[in-house]
Amino acid sequence: MSRLETSDSNTSYTEAFAALLAYRHWTVAFSGGLDSTVLLHAAYHYIQTLLKAESTSLEAADSILATIPTLTAIHINHQLQVDSDNWEQHCQSVCDELGVPLLIKKVEVQSEGKGLEQAARQARYAEFEASLDINSVLLMGHHANDQAETLLMRLFRGAGTHGAAAMPAQRDLGDSQIARPLLKFSRADLAAYAGLNELRFIEDPSNSDDSFDRNFVRQQVLPKLEKRWPAVISMLNRFSEHASGDSELLMDLAQLDLKAVGQQDDVYGESLSITECLLLSAKRRGNLLRYWLSTKQINMPSTAQMVQVDKLLSAASAEAKIQIDGYRLCTYRDRLYLLCEDRLSRAAKALEQAIEWPFGQTMAVGDLGVLHVMDSIEDGVGLREGNYTVGTRRDGLRFRYQGMSRSLKKCFNERGIPPWFRDYYPVIYAGDEVAAIPGILICDDYSLVGACRLDWQWFQ
Repeated sequence: MSRLETSDSNTSYTEAFAALLAYRHWTVAFSGGLDSTVLLHAAYHYIQTLLKAESTSLEAADSILATIPTLTAIHINHQLQVDSDNWEQHCQSVCDELGVPLLIKKVEVQSEGKGLEQAARQARYAEFEASLDINSVLLMGHHANDQAETLLMRLFRGAGTHGAAAMPAQRDLGDSQIARPLLKFSRADLAAYAGLNELRFIEDPSNSDDSFDRNFVRQQVLPKLEKRWPAVISMLNRFSEHASGDSELLMDLAQLDLKAVGQQDDVYGESLSITECLLLSAKRRGNLLRYWLSTKQINMPSTAQMVQVDKLLSAASAEAKIQIDGYRLCTYRDRLYLLCEDRLSRAAKALEQAIEWPFGQTMAVGDLGVLHVMDSIEDGVGLREGNYTVGTRRDGLRFRYQGMSRSLKKCFNERGIPPWFRDYYPVIYAGDEVAAIPGILICDDYSLVGACRLDWQWFQ
């Protein structure tokens, strides 16, 4: 663990902050507690030190100022405690004393069966992401004790290598970044800094409630471990660093495997070759699939879910599917597809009712796609003029194409339209009869040489 450098007035986190000078704007996640108070104070004084640095010329001074980030703070009021508004006022007071602008966000926390801690975290991070721009970094006050607690909690839940890496020192948050410059320092280090600088901070009474998992680990588990092994915080952090390195290697391997299994992204969804996936060993395949899901910001599937995915690959049934965190995994023609449920839901609503189509006009159909009208070809067959509607397929309907009676199901199957898109694919009707399927065919009874051609383009 890095040693804190002390002076008469403050503790310096020079190395940790210097690594973040590439960002033009720093925003401190400021709860008013010990950790974020130390972080805000240290970041403020670090920037002040840069601003006061001597320069040999005006030109050099301008150059220095151009590289010094601006500093603001953001406070999330979860409105879960009776003192929430008082804490908000405290944070405003601290920022006013430092002259640091403070953005205050009030959120409504809806647990919806996922637990109050998780719901509050999701609400908090949503506000963080919405408040940052592309050249910003969000500074968070997590320290070495937090890292040790996170590691233990994840191990208790059966985490693998990626989970054991615990909290990274830096990661993406939307178009911006999260950084944890205090991660090398212990809670005792931060408390010493606060005492030296006579900092005022909030003590959240909920931190003493052992019914929360993290509080239980913090107050019941770690103190006993430290009593037996005084360096346990340092050792747990070291283990997380090793796990982080191993996790990076596994990610590198997954990226290579992703190319090898023929990743595709088309209008029907992102997919992988089932045959190529099954050529990998079970553990290597699991590593690949977890990485693939993580690229969509999907929560890591459980071991039981990964067993289901393996069964899905082996069976390759077009009817089978697995739901994971707002996405659907399903198979079709030797491809494993990853589908966004929200997109499928919007597609289903686009043609819940048939809509009239002004003949010959290009038309957008909700969030589904666009019906394009193409120029006629002198010898080509197009759709003859008439009154038409656009809807989805109806069971039992048949039509004539190239002199033969056909069904929509057989037509979609021949064209390789995946089952989950067949219910959304637009069909042009003349009354109750199928007149055309855009981009696929025009029925014999409604075709005309030289008439307009039709095409269909899905929104992605």
